[in-house]
Amino acid sequence: MRADRLSTLTIGYLFTPVLLFAGTWFRPVLALPALLLLCGGVWLLCREAEALPAPDRPLTQSERLAWLAATLFFTGISGIGAWVGQLSDYDKHNLLFNDLIRQPWPVRYANPQRAATPWLCYYVAYYLPTAALMKVLPLRLADFVSTGWGLLGIGLALRWAIRLLSPSPYRLPAAALLLLLAGIDIPYRFGPALFIEHHGNWNAWWEALLAGRASQYSQYVPPRYFFSGGHWEHSLSAVPLIDQLQQTPQHALPGWLAVGLWRTRQTYGQHPAGLLFIGTALLLWSPFVALGLALLAVLDCPALLRPLAWLHRVYTPSALLLLFLLGGYLLAHTPIAYAGPITDAWQTPADGLLQAGYLLLNYGLPAGLLCWLSRYLPDGRPWARLAGRSALAIALLSSIYVGVFNDFYMRTIIPAQWLFQLALLAGLLGWLDQRHRDRDHFRWPASRWPAVRWPARLLTCWLAIGLFMPVRLVGFTLWALRFPKPIPRSILNATRIRHEADLSHLTADPHDPKADYASQYLGKRDSFASRYLLRQP
Repeated sequence: MRADRLSTLTIGYLFTPVLLFAGTWFRPVLALPALLLLCGGVWLLCREAEALPAPDRPLTQSERLAWLAATLFFTGISGIGAWVGQLSDYDKHNLLFNDLIRQPWPVRYANPQRAATPWLCYYVAYYLPTAALMKVLPLRLADFVSTGWGLLGIGLALRWAIRLLSPSPYRLPAAALLLLLAGIDIPYRFGPALFIEHHGNWNAWWEALLAGRASQYSQYVPPRYFFSGGHWEHSLSAVPLIDQLQQTPQHALPGWLAVGLWRTRQTYGQHPAGLLFIGTALLLWSPFVALGLALLAVLDCPALLRPLAWLHRVYTPSALLLLFLLGGYLLAHTPIAYAGPITDAWQTPADGLLQAGYLLLNYGLPAGLLCWLSRYLPDGRPWARLAGRSALAIALLSSIYVGVFNDFYMRTIIPAQWLFQLALLAGLLGWLDQRHRDRDHFRWPASRWPAVRWPARLLTCWLAIGLFMPVRLVGFTLWALRFPKPIPRSILNATRIRHEADLSHLTADPHDPKADYASQYLGKRDSFASRYLLRQP
C-alpha cells in the first residue's frame, strides 16, 4: 500500500461518520455549511496526502498476505461482529447499534421515566456507517456489516504500525505483536492475592492465576495495594491494547489511526492546523482520545502552543464550526458525579507512593532503558524522545479521575499508550538490526557489550512479562468458543440480553445496581443542542 493511499484511506475512515452525522443530525441551516466546510477540509487533507512520497520499502506479496491474516485474526478475537463471545460492554454497544438502525436520526426516545433526557447523545461515530448501511439492507446482515467496518479499521491500524516500524525486516511480526503488549501491572493486580488469598502458597496462586480465579481487585481487602478510597479500582490499570479493542473499539481505533496521521504530518512538516481539524473530528469518535492526542502533540512540539500556528484559511474555520456543533452536542450530557484530582482518592501517603511506583514501573523504567539504548542505535534517539513524552503524557493524565471506573484515564491514554509501545518495539528492533549488522561486519566493539546487553535484556524481559495478560486474555477468548451461551451477544440479540426496549431503558448492571449506565448515553431535553442544533421531529 502506498503511503499516500494509506493516509487517504485513514482520512476517509475517520471522516465518513463525521460527514454522516453533520448531514443527518443537525438542522438543515447548520448542516449545509457544515458539510461544505467539512468536505473542503477533507479534500485538502487528501490532496496533501497524495503529495506524500511513497514508502521506502513497500510490502511484498507474502507480507500483504501476513498483514491480511493478522487483520482477520485480531478482528475475529476482538468481538466485533460477535464471532467470539463479546464482553459485557456490548450490552450497551449493541443496543446503541439497534437504536441507530431502527429509529430515525437524530434518535429520540419516548420513555416517560426519562422525560428530561429524551434523545441519544454519545460518541456515535464508530456506529454510524454500519447503522446507515443497515437502514437499506436486511437486518440479518448487521453483524457482517459491522465486521467489515471493524476489519477496515484494524487493518489500517496494523498497516500504520508496519509503516512506523519500518525499515526493520521484522516490522510485520512486530506490528502483530504490538496488539499483544501491555505494562507489567501483574505485581499490582495479582501480586497481593499470593499473600491475601493464598497465604504464600505459590502453587495455588499460580494455578488460580492461569485459571482466571485470582482476584484482580484485592485492594478492597487490607492491605489494599491501590488506593484506600475503595471505588477507583481501575484508576491505574494498564489496560492491554487488545483489551482496549475488545471492550471499546470506538475509542481504540480512532486513537491508533490518528497517531499515524499525526506522525506523518509532523514528519513532512505539513500545516499544524490540519491536526487541529483531525482532532476536532475525533470529538465525535471519542472526546477522551481527542484530549489525549492534543496533550501528546503539545508535549512533542511545544511550538503548537502559539495561536498563530493554528491559523489556516480552510482548516481553522472547519475546525471551529465542528467544535461549536460537536461541543454543543456533547455538552448535553448529564455531568458525571465522580470527578476531580486523583489525590481525592488518597487516604494515606502510601497511596501516592503506590501511584508513583506504578508509573515508574510501567512507563519510567522502559523509557529509561530505551534512552540508554538509543545511543547505540542509528535512529534510536527520536523513538526514545517519543517514549519519554508519551510516558509524561500518561503520567499527567493519571492525575485526574472521571467516573467510578475512571474511563477518562483508560481512554485518554490510548494515543500515548499506542505510541509508547511502538517506541519500545522500534527501539528493540533497531538494537537487534544494529547488532546483526555489526556482527556480520565484525565492527562491534567488545567494550560496548556490557553497556548494551543488560539494558536490552531488561527491556526484552519487560516486554515479555507484559505479554502475559494479553495472551491470557486471547486464550480465554478462544477457549470460551467451546461453551456457547443460550443467547449470545450480537446486534441482532441486542434487546434480548437483558430485555431492554432501547438504550433509554438500559438497566443497571447486577453487580452495581446503583449505577445508571443509560445516563451516559442520553442528552438533556432543555440543553442548547436539543433546542437549537438538532433536527426537530
